[in-house]
Amino acid sequence: MPIPIYRILVTGSSGHIGQHLVHRLRELGHEVYCYERYVASRYGILSPLDKVLYGEITDYYAVHHAVKECCPDIVCHLAALGTQDLYAYEHPQENLLVNTLGTINIAEAVREELSPDHFKLFLHASTSEVYGNHKYPDEYPLKETTPLKANSPYSVGKIAAENYVNYLIDAYKFPATILRPFNTYGLGLARTLIDYTVSQMLAQVSPIKLGNPDPIRDWLFILDHINAYIKCIQNIEKAKGQTFNFCSGIAINIYETIDQIRALTGWHGQLEWHTQPRRPNDIHALLGTYKKAERILGWKPEVTLVQGIKKIIEAKKTG
Repeated sequence: MPIPIYRILVTGSSGHIGQHLVHRLRELGHEVYCYERYVASRYGILSPLDKVLYGEITDYYAVHHAVKECCPDIVCHLAALGTQDLYAYEHPQENLLVNTLGTINIAEAVREELSPDHFKLFLHASTSEVYGNHKYPDEYPLKETTPLKANSPYSVGKIAAENYVNYLIDAYKFPATILRPFNTYGLGLARTLIDYTVSQMLAQVSPIKLGNPDPIRDWLFILDHINAYIKCIQNIEKAKGQTFNFCSGIAINIYETIDQIRALTGWHGQLEWHTQPRRPNDIHALLGTYKKAERILGWKPEVTLVQGIKKIIEAKKTG
């Protein structure tokens, strides 16, 4: 059976994950609209085939105008203020404004401007960070039913956004799916630990300054992350109303992760641990299970950590 072709609006399309998603959607034949902030230096990032609508996700009128102009079948809502550094902690009001109010704006614009007979699916990009800290290893792996424990302004905003989306699902039968991807890395995500370390080691930088080696992480390669959205789009009726983890299901601490990168790059320099700023109340362990996504959507990770690191090394060496 041929896969239906949709008109899809992607918020946060200029981010690295957004760019990969837009590219993949276009490869599959979908008509892609991009909603993003106007930044002059971003010209040329997206393909001329993509229709770009400019505006702030926090601007009620701009968001409603974009939804009416695009009239999408599906919305992939990725726009967010991230948590890679301390900015989110130092600007909690902005974080909540973007991550919570921005989600409310785009979801309500869809509900108010589009016919329920027309609109198919709202994909909301949440995060594994909504789980916060739990007792390791007793309370792991993290399941979709695991209690949420905010540990940062970012996770506070993301939990609030999830709650609003779930309210719309319950009150209006709003066709939405919540995605909780775990720590994503690879192919352009320069600010992630793995990509940063690969770049430093290939450049023969020494010493390399790193943070705490002890936290445990569940690494998700970016192409597996993108495939999560694709699986939801290909299984709309099964995905509606659901929350899914997308992860590798494998725990590895930061020290072991860096050691694997060292072995694969052949780097022999020095590491300086505990020389990067530490986030307040950082999560000690993130380890999930993807069994629900596998059972309902047929999704499972296809790229191992070693394979993912090798893909990054090859991409950086070939330019």
